[in-house]
Amino acid sequence: MFRNYLRVAIRSLLRQRMYVMVNVAGLAIGLAACLLITGFALNELRFERCHEKHNRIYRIDGLYNYGDSQVSMANIMPAVGPAVRAEFSEVEEVVRLHHLWEVTFEFSPEDRITTDTVLAAEPSVFSVFTLPLISGNPKTALSEPLSMVVSRAVVRDHFGGVDPVGKTVRCDDSLLLTITGVMADIPANTQIRPEYMLSHATLPRMGFDVESWSELFQDYTYVLLTPGADPSVIENALPELIARHTEENSGVSYDLQMQPLDDIYLHSNLSYELHPNGDPESTYVVSAVAVLILLLACINFVNLTTARSTRRMKEVGVRKVMGARPGQLMKQFLTESVCMTILSMLLGIVLFELAKPQLEAFLNRRLAIDLFGDPMLLGAMLVMILIVGVLSGSYPAFVLSRFRPTTVLRGARSGGMSRPIVRRALVVFQLAVAVTLMCSTFAIKRQIEYSMYSDPGYVSKNILLIEFAEGTASDRRTLLADEIRTVPGVLAASHASEAPGEGRWSLYGLFLDEARVDGQKLANGMQVDCEFIPTLGLELVAGRNFSPDLSTDRSEALILNEAAVADFGLEEAIGSKIYRRNGAYTVIGVMKDFRSHSTHNAIAPCMLLMHGGDAREIVVRLADDDIAEATAGIADLWARHFPDEPMKHRFLEDIMRHTYDNEVKAETMFLAFSGLAILVACLGLFGLAAFTAERRIREIGIRKTLGASIGSIVTMLSREFALLVVVASVVAWPVAYWLIDTWLQDFAFRMDISWTIFVFAGATALLVALGTVSYQAARAAMTNPADVLRHE
Repeated sequence: MFRNYLRVAIRSLLRQRMYVMVNVAGLAIGLAACLLITGFALNELRFERCHEKHNRIYRIDGLYNYGDSQVSMANIMPAVGPAVRAEFSEVEEVVRLHHLWEVTFEFSPEDRITTDTVLAAEPSVFSVFTLPLISGNPKTALSEPLSMVVSRAVVRDHFGGVDPVGKTVRCDDSLLLTITGVMADIPANTQIRPEYMLSHATLPRMGFDVESWSELFQDYTYVLLTPGADPSVIENALPELIARHTEENSGVSYDLQMQPLDDIYLHSNLSYELHPNGDPESTYVVSAVAVLILLLACINFVNLTTARSTRRMKEVGVRKVMGARPGQLMKQFLTESVCMTILSMLLGIVLFELAKPQLEAFLNRRLAIDLFGDPMLLGAMLVMILIVGVLSGSYPAFVLSRFRPTTVLRGARSGGMSRPIVRRALVVFQLAVAVTLMCSTFAIKRQIEYSMYSDPGYVSKNILLIEFAEGTASDRRTLLADEIRTVPGVLAASHASEAPGEGRWSLYGLFLDEARVDGQKLANGMQVDCEFIPTLGLELVAGRNFSPDLSTDRSEALILNEAAVADFGLEEAIGSKIYRRNGAYTVIGVMKDFRSHSTHNAIAPCMLLMHGGDAREIVVRLADDDIAEATAGIADLWARHFPDEPMKHRFLEDIMRHTYDNEVKAETMFLAFSGLAILVACLGLFGLAAFTAERRIREIGIRKTLGASIGSIVTMLSREFALLVVVASVVAWPVAYWLIDTWLQDFAFRMDISWTIFVFAGATALLVALGTVSYQAARAAMTNPADVLRHE
């Protein structure tokens, strides 16, 4: 019986090529989107599952309380790890990791690189994490100072693919490191993926105190628990451990917590994470949109099948007269539906394989997605085929199997099919989803433009940041800054520890009373010179700038922003005293508030101190005329002063743009999915328009014979679809407004929601829909009436 169903199904599909092509294309796009997003979601949800002991690994995070403020950090004091290892029987192993920034390796005089992909790790890293070595002994590779393990990519790029174990590499022009192992390729869905891994015992040679209880933000400390151990036992005992090893500090307290490794990527929101974390909300939203696209494709199937049902009335009538039961007819039509879904899945797999490299390039990372090697993805494909095939085919099969043979065979329509209310409602739903996605995309685009291009409160255009290496003498930095000011095209230059927009401000604990007992406040701070404020165009609303002629400004003066004045409750800010643990300061000026971080964050209290010779950056303001020429002149000066070091420079605008990378990616993904949703909806409209034109072809012939113009016929056929778009827009606008308003709550600085977003989205949907329908309408209108009416 099934072979007969299959044979008839194939024969029926081959007779309706255009209908099959439209349905298969729509379903294939929906299925490919679902496969892609399912793979992406599984990749995100399985982060760190590549480590065999992942469910027993926890990271110890730090919560540091300063008066009313709290700072949460992913890295903690380095002495915690050895203490936990020694004092808790529930701990099987501990490993400390230290992220090293801007490390320079010299493989040969001609081969030098500076990289951030460097971790210092204890030997236990290979016991806790699954990081196999293809060369070297994991038990001893990182046991000695000045030893290093490298990735296979480093071997390929710098050693010509030859095993480098035993060779030496110069580090930061001072240390000679011996390569003791080569790591196998590390999966992309883990945050523990360094290119270079130094022994933790090397850190003292680099100036780090690895036994300190006061260096707060230094080591990432991971704990491997014994099987069945309760992490809360250790977490509850950590306060007593901290109390025993740290001095009581009024206004400051330290809390530590145990965080499961599996939760870090999607559910941790701490400062100084080892790598940028994922966004669970984006994962869920994109997954929901992919499901919506598949739902739109299923609606296309239902609409086109029920719309074309009149062409199969006689077939159903004859089958019923010959004894076919409704259940048998439903099986026949469901078989056709499943066959079409299988065809769509095969095409969807092709689209998936074509889109996957593009998605990886867009996300700038590999995705651990193996369509045929992952049982969950294989299961997802089978489930999609069954659900889509059965659910999308059930309603048409039910409708077709209920035709009355007596009514059908005498040429009348079956009851219930002449008033396609359900079909119109489904089309409205399709278009409403498309309009909602378009509104959301336009809103995201406008908010990103607002974030990137609205006035941050300082000059960000043509600001060049030049960074010095650690240990560069102060007089050499000052001399270079003085010479840079003479370069043509340079408007101003100053020293600073960092610049607004970089997001690297230091955190200072401040007191308002000289006793330094209660009411400690936190403020972001930078060390700058007296040229910093005019260089960046910051506005002083009270007081004065730092003066090079007043020696007290260097050690006793500070400038606050308006947010700090309000937070500290200073009625008369100028002349007020602010205290730190190691000194007292006088407020000499108040700056107008400016955005130092992204528009997600409210303006925080911040202050400027005059630097004491340790500012690591030169902030240069360039004229608009010839930026390239001015930059080249600065590079020549750098080469004269530091011939052995490459000039590390960035433009502040580029740094600020990178702050919104996630939002830009969200905009691009929404744009892509909105386009897919519109494409799927248009495929449905195309099929329905073709059927409508075919059904009314004799009416069109008669109208043309009576003198109707092509334009009037196109208008007549397009009017119904235009009305559906208008209804869909009205339905979509309130939903879109709610979604946009909810999303904007995450921004401290946000645009106003303009009515133009909704009108533009509706107008775009209307134009696209009319463009799709008008093609079929015009084609029908230009048909020769004689060809249509000759048989009447």
